[in-house]
Amino acid sequence: MWFAKDVGQAMTGVKVTRTSGRRYFSFEWSWPGRSVYFAFEGGDHWRRWKAIADEAITMAKAQGERRILAYVFRTPDLARVPRPSWAVAKATMDQASSHGFRIVELTIDQVCELHAARELYSNALQGNIAFSGPATLAWLQTRFAPFLSDIATAGLPIEVRSVDAGGPAAKEQPKIEQTTAASDNLDGDSLRRVLDLVREQRIVDISVVLDRLGRAELRDPLLRSVEAHPNLKAHPGPKTIFLQWRITA
Repeated sequence: MWFAKDVGQAMTGVKVTRTSGRRYFSFEWSWPGRSVYFAFEGGDHWRRWKAIADEAITMAKAQGERRILAYVFRTPDLARVPRPSWAVAKATMDQASSHGFRIVELTIDQVCELHAARELYSNALQGNIAFSGPATLAWLQTRFAPFLSDIATAGLPIEVRSVDAGGPAAKEQPKIEQTTAASDNLDGDSLRRVLDLVREQRIVDISVVLDRLGRAELRDPLLRSVEAHPNLKAHPGPKTIFLQWRITA
């Protein structure tokens, strides 16, 4: 979703929004005359995938002459879909493919590059590197232009617009300082509780850590503190984030 939201806005003329009234396809790139929708699904149950395909068909029919593409990205650690035994679901998915439905199986190299890009951008926002968030995002948008082209226009060239401190990438944070205020991270007592929990369990779901802290809104400060601490490492998964204890020399 980060890629669809932040990197996707690089394309000239695109409108990047969350959808409303959709169960699975929750994000949209739209231009006059066409849209690209994204669903984010890590499971492999045939009923769920039939429902996703049904929604793609319904969206396409509701759009009339407007061209749509509907993507679900899958990473190499996830089971391949559809399975050979999915007779009913596969028939629906085949039908949906004629309406722009696509399952994109990312390679391990692509997954690593996307995670690295997200981490680089996060470090820029926190002031951990000598480039601002908007400048880093603009560089990433240019780097990913071929991939954006593949999924937005089936390989046709796209125009990447310039993104600066006053552009769309800066709306949520108009000015990025090179240092992060201490208030953006966990306080000392909260961090100690996190360290004790992760040290004890070695690897733990972030939701368990937030339950221990008692405040779900501490998610972002928690992740910033994890990135800054030598003994903690965050591992994003298809449905959640796991925090791991690392032993340093």
